[in-house]
Amino acid sequence: MATWVDVFSLSVTTIVFVGTILAVIYSARKLTSTVAATKESLKNRGISLSDSGVSIKTDKRLDMEHYVDATQRGMIKVLDAASFGKQDAVERTSSRESRGGSSSEGDVHAKPASTASGIAMRKSQSK
Repeated sequence: MATWVDVFSLSVTTIVFVGTILAVIYSARKLTSTVAATKESLKNRGISLSDSGVSIKTDKRLDMEHYVDATQRGMIKVLDAASFGKQDAVERTSSRESRGGSSSEGDVHAKPASTASGIAMRKSQSK
């Protein structure tokens, strides 16, 4: 025959297990509703999330001319930042090596007097 302690232990154990299962179900539903609300909020902003990826709706329309201009600006920035083969960087490095010193990184990346953006500006003005 089961005593009152056995019945009480069974009741407490059952309540703990059922409570844990209900807490997991509640958390999963809350998480799902939060994700759905976030997706709806992003959709109102113009960002659509799906299984296949993300799509962003914009009001801008870029034609080929804008695309080419942006690409050329990027290339000019790259050319301005590059120091490979420029006379100023080569002269500084060779003069320091001849004196026995080492060149610092700041000297190699110094901007020369003639830049690629100056060339691009001259080309655009000649059109």
